[in-house]
Amino acid sequence: MDGTGDIWDVCSNAADTGCRGRDLLAIAVANGGKKFDSYNGNHGFYMRNSFEPVSWCAWDQRWAPDDWDEKEAPNDFKRGVDTPEDIIFYKYVGAGNVFKEFRDIKEFKLRVPVSNNYDLAQKIRDKELEE
Repeated sequence: MDGTGDIWDVCSNAADTGCRGRDLLAIAVANGGKKFDSYNGNHGFYMRNSFEPVSWCAWDQRWAPDDWDEKEAPNDFKRGVDTPEDIIFYKYVGAGNVFKEFRDIKEFKLRVPVSNNYDLAQKIRDKELEE
């Protein structure tokens, strides 16, 4: 985390025995974490852990890191054959407060218009957190 409530690099390894992804999110929230973005393949996990989607943008290959290799990307970074997934912007809403209609990523994307770019999607989410 960076002092702004942004949660960064939460991941777990299948071989982890003592700490799981949900534990890492709980630690992040306990330390002031309240928002992040993630590929839409992780949507169900984040919804089950009290994070709600607010906005989203489509993957844009032009903004990929210089060393990005689609063919070597892990499966959860792929959609279809070899393209990364769209990016969803989440906010923490607390246990039991998740907007149930957005449990399905397809429904969310049908009801919430795509943002023109990453920065706009981030601003939309951050503005909602201020309210």
